[in-house]
Amino acid sequence: MMKCFRGVSIALIGLLTVAACCFATGETRAAATPANPLQFQAASSDSAPPGEPSVKLAPADSTPPAAAPVAPAAATTAPVAAKPAPVEPPNSAKICGGPGLASLGGGMGLATLLADGDYTNSPGSPGSYGSRDVSLRMAFAANFRYTWSKHFRWQVSPGFLWAGYDSKAVMPFKTAYFPTDSSKGDVLTLLLPVSFQIQYLYRTRSWLFHGGGGPGVYKVWIEQKRHVVEDPTSHKLHNGFYPGVSAEFGGEHFLKSLPAVSLELSTASHLIFAQRDEQFPNGWNSNVWSLEARFGANYYFDPTPPKKSSSGAIKP
Repeated sequence: MMKCFRGVSIALIGLLTVAACCFATGETRAAATPANPLQFQAASSDSAPPGEPSVKLAPADSTPPAAAPVAPAAATTAPVAAKPAPVEPPNSAKICGGPGLASLGGGMGLATLLADGDYTNSPGSPGSYGSRDVSLRMAFAANFRYTWSKHFRWQVSPGFLWAGYDSKAVMPFKTAYFPTDSSKGDVLTLLLPVSFQIQYLYRTRSWLFHGGGGPGVYKVWIEQKRHVVEDPTSHKLHNGFYPGVSAEFGGEHFLKSLPAVSLELSTASHLIFAQRDEQFPNGWNSNVWSLEARFGANYYFDPTPPKKSSSGAIKP
């Protein structure tokens, strides 16, 4: 009985010893295992207990993983509206007859003669003249102008005007064509002026005023029932070219819708040196002074040709 009890006691003590050793080995393994499973590394096969497989895990990088790059936030600024292109101020060379511009124009109106002698009056007592007998007729004129500075331009202006006479006016002499006709009622004095002028300019916002003068060449002839009058003594026809001078004053108003077009009111006067004592001893032998008032229009343009670039394209 005692031997059996002693054998059982020895067996229990042996089992307890083995269990204590196994328990101690489990605590050692648990202490060697890190909290992070990625940092766990099993013991080598030499240190592992017999019969247990050797397991190794790759050592974890001690550097924490880099954060993923964050894309910059898109700009939230509202788009700025594009500024309109600046408007260029009007160029004085392109409006109101500015420097560098030329113009073509014309006008029509009424004309009369202010002097002298038989051109404007009926014969009176010997050596004098009687009442004024000239009457208004039409006048036409064209002009070409070029403005070379802010205040000056030149003008070439051809024209045509004539004057008539009262039916009661008396002829200074009778003609060979109509020897019985003593009235100036069928007589016309006709003038064909071609004048050159230098004009001074004064401009406002929409008006251009001018005044100037210069020399001219004039054709003067006198017709009776469409026949040129002939002097009965010299037998010279009252038809010839004479020098003279002219003056002109006026104003132009430029249209808002068409800034290159202007409407013009002007007055012009011509003094023609037509006195020829040897040619016309019997009458119509004096200088001629005319006056006319006109209304017209002008068109302005740049007379210079467009420039060409090196490639041959025409620049605007």
